[in-house]
Amino acid sequence: MSDPEVLSPEKRTLTFGYVPLIDSAALAVAREKGFFAAEGLDVTLCAEPSWANIRDKVACGLFDGAQMLAGMPLAASLGVGPVHEPMVTSFGMSLNGNAVTVSNALYAALAAELGVAEVSPARAGEAMRALVGKRRAAGLAPLTLAHVYNFSAHNYQLRYWLAANGINPETDVRLVVVPPQRMRCALADGEIDGYCVGEPWNTLAAATGQGRILLNGYDIWRDAPEKVFGVTRRWADDKPGTHRAVLRALTRASQWLGQDGNLPEAASLLSEHDYIPLGQAQLLAAMQGGPGGRHGRCTFFSHQANTPFLSHAVWFITQMYRWGQLSEVLPIAAAAAAVYRPALFHDVARELGLQLPQETTQRDCPERFIDGRQFDVQAPVDYLREAPLSHLRVDLGALEAAQ
Repeated sequence: MSDPEVLSPEKRTLTFGYVPLIDSAALAVAREKGFFAAEGLDVTLCAEPSWANIRDKVACGLFDGAQMLAGMPLAASLGVGPVHEPMVTSFGMSLNGNAVTVSNALYAALAAELGVAEVSPARAGEAMRALVGKRRAAGLAPLTLAHVYNFSAHNYQLRYWLAANGINPETDVRLVVVPPQRMRCALADGEIDGYCVGEPWNTLAAATGQGRILLNGYDIWRDAPEKVFGVTRRWADDKPGTHRAVLRALTRASQWLGQDGNLPEAASLLSEHDYIPLGQAQLLAAMQGGPGGRHGRCTFFSHQANTPFLSHAVWFITQMYRWGQLSEVLPIAAAAAAVYRPALFHDVARELGLQLPQETTQRDCPERFIDGRQFDVQAPVDYLREAPLSHLRVDLGALEAAQ
């Protein structure tokens, strides 16, 4: 068999799906700046309104691959949800970029609870806990908060923040799924009281006066994985040359996006080619500032953004257990390694002459969460035992024995 590093693409005409968000930019840049073409690939990009569409079209072969939520290939592979199709990822498209945005009325109520004009991210949970308690005591309906997908970082970050502040995500609030592009309208129409979504839908809501950013994903989990590039396992096995070519193009595109001086051009091409139906100035504001400032903005290349760390996959699986989405007893590390495949990205990075901080499948620094807890990837069952307000549907003794 030939060296996999010199395999030619088995398929050159490809169709990839994406949802119109800032963190889809690597796909658009790879196409418009010629990085796909340099690999001999002719790529069509198709915008989809929801993550369920992305999942279904990749699973049934209508798309060769897609921008995916970091938890999506794991959920599909584990059969959690309506689709059971083994998927893999060898490329992280972004870190950070999410935020919790609330209606003006809810923001005012939270500020009143604290007796302040502006609610800081550090005190937002305190205010929410007090307000939720008062509403419960008064017999009012729970607040309705939206996220984009049941197996998304948005859902898990929102739940983590609520639970860390003593708010039960299952009973104290009502959580619903709303497609990203509908969030602002749902907020303005009073269908929801707040949401957790990616950019540009937080910055735009704040800029147009439709809502207020309460805190960003960076405040909840610093440098959290957000999107990955995912394909089915069958596709990856059948087309290793094509897969590597795609990853090389995406890596070059992400490296280009990682240079701040290129962001105005990136915003221009996203707008002019209608990848995201907003003006250049609006997109640039979201890319340069992001929700709640520079630290909350989408990260495309730095901080090892393109490595799909196994430790992140393990964390997502623990969240599926924690919130009762997964009840099957599994060896968690093995399940994570079947889906997240950082070794292929490391190979591609070497081909491109990139120097990674270190070749590792785990993060090389402690994860930083809003409650000060650290996630020990070697002890996921202990983590589940200690996690507050969990809704487990698995026997932890049996789960520990399976590790």
